[in-house]
Amino acid sequence: MLSLILGSWGGRGHAMPLCAPSPAMQEDSTATLTASTVPTLEREFVPRLEKLVRGRKVPGIAVAVVENGQVSWARGFGMADPERRLPFEIDTPIPLGRWSELPLHLLASDLALRGELELDAPLEDLSPQLRWPELPPPTLRQLLSHHGGLNGGRLHGLYGDPQQPAAGADQERYAARPPGLLESYSLVGLEAALPTLRSALAGAEQTLEHALDEQLRKLYGADCSRPSLSYAVPANLARGHRDRQQLPLMVARNRVALGLHGSLRGAVALFAPLTRTQPDPVWQAIVEVQNADAVLDFDRKLGLGVDLLDSQRAAVGRVVLAFGAAPGYRAEARVALGHRLAVIVLANGNDEEELGDIPGDLLDAVLQARLGIPRREREKPLPDRVDYPSGLSAIAFADRYATPFGRLRVVDRFDDGFDFELFGRGFRAQRREDGWYRLSYRLLGVIPLRFSIINQTLLGSARHGEHELLLAHIYGRTLLLGSTPFGTAVPADFDRWLGSYRLSNPDLLTRSLKVDRIELLREGDDLVLEYRLPTPFLLTFKPRVLLEAADRNHFRVAGLGPLLGEQLRVTQAEGRARLSYAGYLFERSEWGEQFQ
Repeated sequence: MLSLILGSWGGRGHAMPLCAPSPAMQEDSTATLTASTVPTLEREFVPRLEKLVRGRKVPGIAVAVVENGQVSWARGFGMADPERRLPFEIDTPIPLGRWSELPLHLLASDLALRGELELDAPLEDLSPQLRWPELPPPTLRQLLSHHGGLNGGRLHGLYGDPQQPAAGADQERYAARPPGLLESYSLVGLEAALPTLRSALAGAEQTLEHALDEQLRKLYGADCSRPSLSYAVPANLARGHRDRQQLPLMVARNRVALGLHGSLRGAVALFAPLTRTQPDPVWQAIVEVQNADAVLDFDRKLGLGVDLLDSQRAAVGRVVLAFGAAPGYRAEARVALGHRLAVIVLANGNDEEELGDIPGDLLDAVLQARLGIPRREREKPLPDRVDYPSGLSAIAFADRYATPFGRLRVVDRFDDGFDFELFGRGFRAQRREDGWYRLSYRLLGVIPLRFSIINQTLLGSARHGEHELLLAHIYGRTLLLGSTPFGTAVPADFDRWLGSYRLSNPDLLTRSLKVDRIELLREGDDLVLEYRLPTPFLLTFKPRVLLEAADRNHFRVAGLGPLLGEQLRVTQAEGRARLSYAGYLFERSEWGEQFQ
């Protein structure tokens, strides 16, 4: 039987058994961490993790190392609920966010391997609004890998009170872009895939819900006394935190897409099969590249529910990255496929500054201890030359671009570079010989500063067909950020909708993000939507989202890129202008109300 070393607040620890492994997890280990290596890991990471949880941005965290299907080292630190002094242990569950899709993907892959499901046939029975004009409808594989081109879905009520779970609600469903072009997360796409899966299961007189529960039982073992993965809400759920503030308990409305809960024990069961010498064919399907034909994904490789990264260190090889980010939580797994090694981190806080390096550092430490592979360079110099993706070449920067982070506006050009504005903050771009631009942040618009992620980022502009694209090259990968606007400019008569809008149906998600107001503004020829995001650094980011006209009653988020193409509906009711987006309803404030 596998075992875990459990450490609770204050450094106490003892052995605790993992659930009896399912056949998929049983394997003889030939190269696990030696007994002398475990103390080495503990000397490096125990003080670091104990210091992390004392800071309270991340009150609790649990980490595990899995090799060859077995647990080598695992510990929990800090508090699951500081107010009640409940420790964060290996059996402390958290919402797993996008990890929730993995059982669905495993089920779909299993059905496909058995010949009971076709992943690559166009879904001809999709409703007309979900089909891009004059193109074949998306395939089931495209829907499951978020390449279906559909809009994101209803965000309002996505997370709700566990005592009063939010009911499903009507939403506007439409094709936002051609299928197969680029990855863009879509709840609508997942929901559109479910009827096909239900039909495939109907022959066996099995419901989708029952099949998913069976899939979970396969993962954590039939004789596990307490399920470590569940779509049900566990009574001992850890409390999420943001900016040192404890958030109210919230659960996902959409069970299949975001509703899975799990502990470190469950996360080990979920990813241990990827560390076997010969993974089951269903798991091999999960880590096959799904987006080889997605022309705008560029260097990004995707499996089903996971990212696939070819390490810049040849000795490391391909790494599977899996992220979950429910509000106030963090779940991350990294699997070095060639070395049959996984590291897993669960936490009830989501502070990127505090948590961002821990999974990578832990994986590096084990690779170095076991195989002598040197660790990553902390501030690795950018390569002297970066080639543009195949078929693209550098072009001059435009005056503005639409991105998911808001409008990027070039505000001043100068020799060999330019200044630009994003989030309401100033940045500087300096041209390199290969046509890419290095970045720096300008404090107060004057003093250039360098942060680590900015140091590792290059910015570029290239043409694809009729579109001028904004690209970023970061940590060895070229990514699509957005494009110049290409739709219909917002005519002047739309100015009747300008003004400040107050959110009239707040929910747990908007309260946790402290978003309660948006503004529609006209800036020259641009119509923009501005909202404010407070940060823990005493700064307030003000993204300004570039809009274009879709029709007389809709704005569209301008540009070509992930999450772009979403629509906002405007109406007049009871003498007030109203705006709706993804289920959120905003009502324009009268002049006196804007300052209350």
